[in-house]
Amino acid sequence: MFCVLALALLGSVLAVPSPKALSGPYWEFSAHQIPSVLAGATTGDSAAFTLELTATGNSAPSVSQPLLVDSSSSMTLAVFSPVLKQLQVALSDPSGAPVALSGTPATAPVSENDALNEQFTGTTYTLNKPQIGTYTLTLSAPAMTAEELAAAMPHVHNAQKARRGMTTGHAMVVLYNDSPDLICTHLTHYESTVGSLVGLNTRMIDIQTKGLLAQGIAPPALQDVISMAELDVTFPDGHVEKTAMHDDGLHFDGEANDGAYGAQITPTQSGEYVMTAVLKGTNAAGAFERTTEHYIQVVQPTVSLTGKAQVTFHPSSSRVSLQVGVTNKSPAAQYRVYAEVYGTSTADASQVPVAWASTITASQTDGSFVYLPLEMDLSWFAQQKAAAPVTLKNVYVQEINYMIPMTQQSSVEVAMAPAVAAHINASVHALLARGYKGEITKVMRQGVPPVQLQRRAVNRTDTTAGLVLVHGYCSPSNPFLERAQDFTDAFYFSDPNQGRSNDAFAQLIAAFADSNGLDSFGLIGFSQGGMAITHLANYYHTGLDSAVGLRRLQSLATPYGGNSGMGLLDLIKRLFNIGGCDTVYDMSPDGAALWQAGITTETRQELNFYYTQYDKVNIFGGWCNFFMNLVLEKPNDGVVEAGRAPLPGAINRGLTIGQCHAADMAFPFSPLDATRNQEMNTNAAR
Repeated sequence: MFCVLALALLGSVLAVPSPKALSGPYWEFSAHQIPSVLAGATTGDSAAFTLELTATGNSAPSVSQPLLVDSSSSMTLAVFSPVLKQLQVALSDPSGAPVALSGTPATAPVSENDALNEQFTGTTYTLNKPQIGTYTLTLSAPAMTAEELAAAMPHVHNAQKARRGMTTGHAMVVLYNDSPDLICTHLTHYESTVGSLVGLNTRMIDIQTKGLLAQGIAPPALQDVISMAELDVTFPDGHVEKTAMHDDGLHFDGEANDGAYGAQITPTQSGEYVMTAVLKGTNAAGAFERTTEHYIQVVQPTVSLTGKAQVTFHPSSSRVSLQVGVTNKSPAAQYRVYAEVYGTSTADASQVPVAWASTITASQTDGSFVYLPLEMDLSWFAQQKAAAPVTLKNVYVQEINYMIPMTQQSSVEVAMAPAVAAHINASVHALLARGYKGEITKVMRQGVPPVQLQRRAVNRTDTTAGLVLVHGYCSPSNPFLERAQDFTDAFYFSDPNQGRSNDAFAQLIAAFADSNGLDSFGLIGFSQGGMAITHLANYYHTGLDSAVGLRRLQSLATPYGGNSGMGLLDLIKRLFNIGGCDTVYDMSPDGAALWQAGITTETRQELNFYYTQYDKVNIFGGWCNFFMNLVLEKPNDGVVEAGRAPLPGAINRGLTIGQCHAADMAFPFSPLDATRNQEMNTNAAR
C-alpha cells in the first residue's frame, strides 16, 4: 500500500499542528544558547568573480580578468554563463603565452531538480602543474553585438539602466587553487535585522588549523601580506555595494594587526543578501586571491522584549504560565521564544537554576500587556527544590522562518501575584512530600498534548498507522517512489519544486499525514526532508508521537550543518535569472546553526541519520559533481558535505562511500539503495 498526494490540493484544509511546550533541565542551558558565529564559519581555497562583458565602438563584447595562481600542483577554472555557447574562453600564462584549454561540461546543482540544474550550464578547465603567477582570462562573444547580448540577458541590461552598480554580470568564474592556504570567514553576529549593523570577519588560515572551528575556536590568521581586503554585498534588489575591510580593532575584527579583517553594512532592505569577503595578498608561494560567499537573510525587527514578564495560573494545576512581555508590530507572526527559569532555593533562599522553556507561538494580550506565552511543569521546580520568586535569564526571540534572533535580554523582571507564588510553593511541597525523586517525564519535556492525540496514544485498536517518506529541497518528485517495493504501509509526501523553510515544510508534512487519516506514523526524510521531519518532531504534537516501533525518525543525506556553497549558488541563480525555488536560509551554515539551537536533546536522541559521499576510484575522476567539489568542503556527496551531515547528539547509522545526492552525478543516487531502504523500512516506527 502506498499513497502520494500533492500538497497543492490541500491548500484550503491545512491546519497548523499544536506546538509543544518544550522544557528541559538546567544542565542543557548551553545547548540552547544563540550559537557562536564560528558555528557558521566557511572556509575555501577558491575565488569567484562576476564578470560583465562590454563593447567599445564596433568591437565584440569582451572582458579580461587577472587570475592569481599560487599552486604549482593544479588549478581549475569554471566558467558559467547563460550565453556560454556564444563565449570564447582564452587564457594566457604569467609570461603572456596562450594556454591550450580543454573544457569539460559542468552543471551547478542549485536544487534536487535535475532538469532545472541542467539549465545552469558551465565549463571547467584544469591545468596540472601550472606556473605560479598571474594568468589572464579573456571572455569574448565575437558573434554577438552589445545589443544582442543585452537581449539575451535582459535582466542584466535592465538592472544596469535602473541603478548604477546593480548587475549580476554576464558570467561567473570560479578559480580553484590546490593550496593549504584557506580563507576563513564568519558573520560578526546573528541579529541580522533592517537598520542593525551586519558584518563579516575574514582571515587566511592554514588547512591544518581548520579543525579548531569545530571546537568553537577561531583558527589563527596566517602572517600572509594582505594587499586588499574587501566586502562585496549583493542586496535583495540586485545592486552591489563594496567596502574596505580593516584590521584595526574597530570593525569587529578582533585585535588590531592580528591578521583578521572586518567590515559592516547597515541593511536597508529585508530579504536575501550575499556577503562576499575578498582577500588578496602574498603568501610563501606567491600572489593569491580567495573569496567566500555568505548567504544571509535580513528581516524587519517586528518584536522587542520589554524586560517585563509575569507568572500566572495555568488551566492545569500542575503547570504555570510564563508571559514574556514584548512590543510587537506583527501580531499574527509566529516566533520561537526561549527563556531560562531560575527559582529560589527552599533550603537557603539562594537563586537556583530550574529549567529552560521554549515554544513556537504568536503574541497574545492581557489587557494592555502584550506577551509571548511559555509554560512549564512545576515538577521542574520540585526537582531542584526551588520555589517562588522566579527570574528569567538569557531570554531571546527568533523569527520562525529563518530563526534569526530579533531581540534578547540577559535578565527579565518577573511579576507574580501572591496567590500564584503560594500555588507554586504549595505544589512543590506536595510533590516532594509524595516522594518525587526528580524523574523527567514526557509531559515535563513536551507539555500536555491535545486530547485527540492522548486518546490515540492510549487506544490503538482503530488506529491508522503508516510510514511517511519525505523528499528534499526543490524536488520534482519523491525519490523513494522509484524503490516503492522497499517500503510497506508507505505514504509518499509530494510538494514538487518548492523551497520552504523547515517550519513551513514541517507543517505541510503534518497536514499530509492528517489528510491521509494517519493517527500514528513514522518518518523518513531525504536531504532537507530530514531537517523538516526533525523540526516537526521537535516543535509540534502530531501522530508521530504515537508511533510504535524502533525508529520514529530516520534521515538520509541531510545537511544538518548547512551547505557552505549556498552563497555562491545563490549568485549563480541570480546570474541565470531562471526563477526556480526560493533559497532556504535554514540550509546555509549560519541558518543551520541557528536552527540547531532549538533542537532538543530528546529529539536528537530519536533521530537516526545516514549520509553518503563520493568514492575516489572512478573513471570520471572520483567526484560526485566536479564543479561542486571546487566550492564545497571535502568529502561530499555533490551537495551535502560529510563534515556537515551529522546532527550532534543524534544516532549515526553510517556513512556509505560511493553514492551521490542526485541521479545525474557520477555515483549511484543514494535513495535508490535497496539494502538501506529495507533496513530503514524494517526498523521504522508506525
